[in-house]
This record gives sequence, structure tokens and C-alpha cells, in this order.
Amino acid sequence: MKKLSLVVLIGSIFCTGAFADTGPFIEANVGYSGTGSANINERSKNLNLNDSNHFGWNVNAGVMFLGIGAELGYTRYGDIKYKDGNQEIPTDIYSTHLALRATPSIFGPLYLLGKIGYAQLHQGDFSTDTIHVSGKNADGLLWGVGVGLKFFPFLYTQLQYQQVQGQNNLPTINITTLGVGFSF
Repeated sequence: MKKLSLVVLIGSIFCTGAFADTGPFIEANVGYSGTGSANINERSKNLNLNDSNHFGWNVNAGVMFLGIGAELGYTRYGDIKYKDGNQEIPTDIYSTHLALRATPSIFGPLYLLGKIGYAQLHQGDFSTDTIHVSGKNADGLLWGVGVGLKFFPFLYTQLQYQQVQGQNNLPTINITTLGVGFSF
């Protein structure tokens, strides 16, 4: 019986189709995010993005069928800081997205991750001593790449890079994360 179990385990490692994602999933990721430059010109005041690298996290949920599917997600990039003279003003930035996702197997439980879709980037409002800057939203392209490892058919870990293209005076923002996921 032990030999049969060992043969089944080794055979499943070499059978890439056995690890194709099918069904709903949910995942959580944490990591490091960064932004491109962004300046705000408000009532002849120039505010420059000062602190653009910080801790971030995201959660994604979706459904897959044989390695291809759809994903909804929320990513919190953390607070960024604009500089006005000697004053630093923090504000939050996050995105929500809808993306097509593919997770083809490379070798047994090791797989690649690719996604492309639509994201809405949001930056919160903030005030300086002299002006108030309202919150902003912008639509942008979301794309991501990564690699993952399935421990069991229902549990996996992955390393991924994700980027949202900024518009409407919002910066392009990215995040590199490590996370865990659960498929049902």
C-alpha cells in the first residue's frame, strides 16, 4: 500500500493537468509597493510626491476553469506623502480591479500567473495649511505576473508583481507580494 501511495504521489507531480485550477478561489497577499512620480497643481501650488514606497496588501477572489478565469480584487497600497514646503501630507491610495487570470502549470505543482484587466485607482483627500485637495479616482489598465506553488489541490502560495497605470494626475502604482490562497 505504501508503494502504491508513493507511485501515485510521484505520478501526480509529473502530471501537470492534475494541478490545473478549477473552481472558486480566495487569496491574501502582503508586500512592498511603490509609485511613479505625481505632482498636483492646485491653485498655483505645486505638491510633489515625496514618499512613494511602503507596505501594501491585497485580497483577490474569483473563479477558475482549467487554469483560466476571472478575478475581483482590492489592493491597499498604504499612505503616500506629498510635500508642500516643509510640510509632508499623507493620503491613502488603493485600487479595485476586475481581471482575466491564467495559471498554467510549469512542472507539476509549480505554475505561472498572469492577469490583465480594468482597475479603478483611488486617492484620498487631504489638506495643507493653505489648500484642500479633493479625493480622485482614475480608471487604468491592471496587469500582473507571478509564479506559484500548490501544496495541496486546495492550498497554494505565490509571488506576484501587479501594476495599475495611473491617470488623472494619479501615479502609476505597483506592488510585489507574497501570499497564500485557498481554492474550493
